[in-house]
Amino acid sequence: KMDTEDLFNEFWEDFNTFELSHFKMLARDVIRPLRHFLRDHGAWVRNERTYATAKSLYDCTRSEKNIWLDQGHDSENPSAEKNENNTKTEPISFNPAKYNQTQKHPEPHQNHKDIANLTRTYNDEIKVLGDNVEESSEGNRGGSVSARQYYRYHLFSRRDSPSSPNKFNTLIHGERLFQQLCCDMYAYVDDSVLLWHRLNQDTIRFDLYSGVIDALCRDQSTNEIGKPVILSASYHGGDRHTDKCYQNTMAITRTIGKPALFITFTANPYWPEITRCLEHGQTPDARPDVVAIVFKLKLDSLLHDLKDRNIFGKCVGDVYTIEYQKRGLPHAHILLYLHMDDLPNFAELVDELISAQILTDDPVLAEIVKSQMVHGPCGVDHSNSPCFRDGKCSKAYPKRWCEATILREDSYSEYARPNNGVTWEKNGFVFDNRWVVPYNPFLTKKYNAHINVKVAQGINAIKYMAKYIYKGSDRATLELQNQYDKIAMTVQGRYISPVQAVWRLMAYTTHEEKPAIILLPFHLEGRHRVNFSVRLTDEQLAAAIRSQSSVFLDWMAYNAQHADGRDLLYTDFPFFYTHTKIEGGIREERAGAQSYRDLYTINGTTYDCPSAACRALGLTFDDSDWISLFDEVKDSSPANSLRQTFASALAHSQVIDPQSIWDRFKNFFSDDCARRIQNLGDRFNPPPSNWTEEEKVHDYGLWLLGDNLRDSGLDWTNARLARPSHDWTIREDNTLIANALNYNQEEERIQHSESISMFSS
Repeated sequence: KMDTEDLFNEFWEDFNTFELSHFKMLARDVIRPLRHFLRDHGAWVRNERTYATAKSLYDCTRSEKNIWLDQGHDSENPSAEKNENNTKTEPISFNPAKYNQTQKHPEPHQNHKDIANLTRTYNDEIKVLGDNVEESSEGNRGGSVSARQYYRYHLFSRRDSPSSPNKFNTLIHGERLFQQLCCDMYAYVDDSVLLWHRLNQDTIRFDLYSGVIDALCRDQSTNEIGKPVILSASYHGGDRHTDKCYQNTMAITRTIGKPALFITFTANPYWPEITRCLEHGQTPDARPDVVAIVFKLKLDSLLHDLKDRNIFGKCVGDVYTIEYQKRGLPHAHILLYLHMDDLPNFAELVDELISAQILTDDPVLAEIVKSQMVHGPCGVDHSNSPCFRDGKCSKAYPKRWCEATILREDSYSEYARPNNGVTWEKNGFVFDNRWVVPYNPFLTKKYNAHINVKVAQGINAIKYMAKYIYKGSDRATLELQNQYDKIAMTVQGRYISPVQAVWRLMAYTTHEEKPAIILLPFHLEGRHRVNFSVRLTDEQLAAAIRSQSSVFLDWMAYNAQHADGRDLLYTDFPFFYTHTKIEGGIREERAGAQSYRDLYTINGTTYDCPSAACRALGLTFDDSDWISLFDEVKDSSPANSLRQTFASALAHSQVIDPQSIWDRFKNFFSDDCARRIQNLGDRFNPPPSNWTEEEKVHDYGLWLLGDNLRDSGLDWTNARLARPSHDWTIREDNTLIANALNYNQEEERIQHSESISMFSS
């Protein structure tokens, strides 16, 4: 840390060492006026001067004090002090022994915006709410505004009257500084939300009902009861949130069928709506605010075409998420569910919706396709292309000539690419239909943007698409810690792009899953979750949890009092009845149960526990229960989750024939391994060259299962499984990094290349 006065003195000495006159002029005309401006109007400079004065009084002491910030500080509060310039300063405490060390304050300070960005006017004060609120709960209170509302206000140019010109907005002319400011704004807001989660870890607790009762019977303090919530699924971008969205997508697929189309919509930086807003030679990347706002309007229009106008057929559901690449444009991944009568199950129907060739009968559309929907160039002569890997294009371009569309189950379909002699040249490279990315002519012409449209084929492809669009936020770096801190893991290494920052500041929707999903909890008796405050006495706590129920308990209570819903399964109940508060989720098979006694009653005999009831049903004499479980979840759960479940079953339950279960479901246990091998292929010893792709995938899946087994203290031998035939040890043994690399790198590279080419074209 350097005192501001010393900083400018050092600048002055540096400039005095130069003999060139233009450096002298720069010092005289820029540095000196800036120094006086900040000294007179910069609140952080005044505070620093006050701090330096206070420090000199304590230099001779050895007492250690902490720097602190008043969370509830209000500049209008009488407790704010004034210095000799009659300006308000903040309470200051410090540790002289640590004065020369760089320190990170856990809470963002409002003067940080002054220090990091010299773009605010000196009389521009910030007044924000003292508590941190989520996007959905923003609002005015006591004349204050939230930080998000404050920042949004300053992103726009304003005028005094409808007829007057816009006032000059310093912020939006900051070029790269404006991009950094947008990221800082969102980081401040997001950190405030995360800080709220951290500070409330001990305020609201969750635990099992029976666990609380047992603790109270042992006279255990309420401070010791409960498992703190690390980071709830309500936080957008967290692991629990993305997992929840993925499961919602698979639930929609189980209920209404597989999606028909997979659509990727990428912003065009040269849309007229964007270029009209650029000033003084600006480029689109200098205005992430405009790019985000225009893309939101275009996306709303596209969704209206898909869902309301039904241009592809009657829409019965949709799933989408917004993604922001590190150096690209915002784009939306959309899964579109169509009515069964409108599904493109035949090549002729696909040809009506999707084209992968230049349509010469529409010159306007042809030019848009050439500029927006062409891959590459890549190849031996363009080996620096991000899609070019191991001597070939990772996206398999150029595609082979294909006179007619060919649909394949659980594989990429081939679209018609006739060799009709149509070619064109761009940057010295000759293209033809083999380089065209599949598109819909109507959407491409209407939106003049990259809109990739594909047919969704097979459950494995759907699982991959759902997992891909909910793969989580970008990461730049990772810092490893021994302590498991989910909030810190969310923040560390997080990469925020300027467009993403503006999108979140505007509180635009980041994802959607429709129709709505209801999560149904299932639990054993006395094992439902209850929430309570840590500040309650034992008597208050007992009274608070006594009245708390669950959806599962309420379902049985309703059946006990009414006969109209007893013919419905638990999972079918929400289709006909409404519950006002629903959380959690799993399935239950018995229809019309009125109590746990009903669940444990088999053929008229009531058993004492679920295990006895299962034995009466013959579920524990073989592996039929595990086979039934994996049969149910194999199409909706990702492979890593299936492997973890299988390992847990081997470690904690009775599995009669583990090898038989592996052989039966190994395709599903290993359906992510082909991509893992492709992404990490040069980081472990290659398998035997005479192995088929299927042998590689299954053997690597068995190897990954070993990682799950080791977490439970097992290996393949004591789990009664065959050992992998190949040693798949990865040179990078950091599982966090390995998991972060487990995404479709080729898809990322090609989208990055296409986005960059749009910026530079």
